[in-house]
Amino acid sequence: MSDFDLQTLDLFQRIYLVDEPLFTPVKENKKIENTLRFSGSAQKRLLFVYHQPQNWSGADEKMIHTLITNGLKLPLTDVVLLNLFENNTPDWQTILQSLHPEKIIFWGCDAYAETAGLAKPLYTVQQQEGYRYLLVHAAAAFHDERDLKTKLWASIKNLFELP
Repeated sequence: MSDFDLQTLDLFQRIYLVDEPLFTPVKENKKIENTLRFSGSAQKRLLFVYHQPQNWSGADEKMIHTLITNGLKLPLTDVVLLNLFENNTPDWQTILQSLHPEKIIFWGCDAYAETAGLAKPLYTVQQQEGYRYLLVHAAAAFHDERDLKTKLWASIKNLFELP
């Protein structure tokens, strides 16, 4: 016998039979954990959705914070701020199942909302099963636009049913 044949024979002699089924069933985990990165708390069920490669600019952030604290009279922690970009543009159902929002504002995300099957008219409060939502321009559009700010506030008052 050649050296190769002896090595092959030796290899096969070292194989042991194990008394186990060929396929061991794996218990399937039906619950898929979807973790979203966001700021704020989902306790009040208010959600602001935006899509920015970086964080909001200082002016954008100030406008949003002023709207939440002065306009809605809420602490910043009561509103979930969800950046779609930071979350690799998650599936809409993942967001709904994770955060259970009741009121949602999409800031410049009308294309995302459309892919989620939501109606597109800007500044018009829409109703879906379990939540109401509003599509508006991106925060940067409001800096020097008094008419847009007025339109935004009227729509937000309607969304939050404020007098």
